[in-house]
Amino acid sequence: MGHYQHNGSLNWQILKQTNAFSAPYSIAAEFSQAVDGNAGGGALVSGLYLFDGTKLEGIECLTSLSAAAPSLRVEHITNVTTDGSTVFGATVFPTFNNTQSCLAGAFYARWRNNGTTLFADVSPDGAIWSNIYSEAVGSFITPTSYGWGGLTEGGANSMQIKLGGWLPTNSATQ
Repeated sequence: MGHYQHNGSLNWQILKQTNAFSAPYSIAAEFSQAVDGNAGGGALVSGLYLFDGTKLEGIECLTSLSAAAPSLRVEHITNVTTDGSTVFGATVFPTFNNTQSCLAGAFYARWRNNGTTLFADVSPDGAIWSNIYSEAVGSFITPTSYGWGGLTEGGANSMQIKLGGWLPTNSATQ
């Protein structure tokens, strides 16, 4: 479990693992997040990330504390202290195969790399997957590791993220 506390600056905190596989591969994770105490304003973000030593690309659960429901997005992040651009989203949960939000319990995300394309998938149960986004490998990132984590921003005080587990495999099939 990770505990992320807002310190006034933007800073992704990621538990990362060097990718042991060359393409094709996939990395799936189950996680959830919870507001810890008085959240204030701002936002909580948790996700499954690809990393190349500088840039991050994440399948994220974004919880804006002023919005009614958490949303799903895929984010290009130029470095750990600078937000990037949203390339997919923000789609309010549940939209894909009844995938529940990370605040409602377990949330499943998966990255797949078939050697030419990166695929971002979500699932309600870790077995039935829906592709939400894809891009050419190298168009933004050529990942060397993957990770799980998040950040608090704005007036959000802190959150807890629970990693239920992750599964790297040497297959990129749906």
